[in-house]
Amino acid sequence: MENFVSLDAAIIALQELRYTPSGTAVIEMTVEHTSKQMELERERVTSFQIVSKIVGDLALDEYRVGEKVHIRGFLTASNQRSSKLILHVQEITHIE
Repeated sequence: MENFVSLDAAIIALQELRYTPSGTAVIEMTVEHTSKQMELERERVTSFQIVSKIVGDLALDEYRVGEKVHIRGFLTASNQRSSKLILHVQEITHIE
């Protein structure tokens, strides 16, 4: 089964860099996406916010609130007892 997300978004909230007990870097941010999509030959405005998690060396990069980024990753539940989705970032590019 496929689970792949690719989107442009703006960082609207950013937590402090933290480390797991095993020393892996983790940073969480909330990103906001707004775009126009075609559905049944009609234009639809789509807008949402989603919590995104970056784990590993990619978390050590510098991120700023207000910055625009291109994200590629996958969706999963935020924990085993929740159905709330979180975007796990596998690639992130800063957009000028």
